[in-house]
This record gives sequence, structure tokens and C-alpha cells, in this order.
Amino acid sequence: MATNSFDRAKIGKRIKHHFKTSKFKSQAELASACDTNVRTVSRWFDEGVDNINVLNRIATVLEVDVMAILF
Repeated sequence: MATNSFDRAKIGKRIKHHFKTSKFKSQAELASACDTNVRTVSRWFDEGVDNINVLNRIATVLEVDVMAILF
């Protein structure tokens, strides 16, 4: 299930918002927790995410419901 009907830019802004209110102090910490790299995290913030599996992983790591990222 892709999120093609969702505004990726808004999803990116929501991911960034939840990151800023999370326990993570840096993008590097978030990247490590998501088993990815800092460049990918930066891309999530700037361009959003269109893969529901990735969105679920981000939501789990940020300790928010995936719906809070989508809407």
C-alpha cells in the first residue's frame, strides 16, 4: 500500500515535527534507531516517505501512531 494519494511534503513536515518532540537529539540518532543513514533521514524530512512499511518503522521508532504522520 503506497501513500501516493497523500502529500509527501506534509508527511515530511510531520515526521520532522515528531522528531523534534522525540527523545532523539540528532538526525544521526534517529538514523541509527531506524537502521539507516543521516542522508535518508534528511530526505524523509525534505521529501516525505511514500512507503507504508518505512512509515510504520519511523512511527514505531518515534513512538507515535502512523496516523499522526499521515494526517
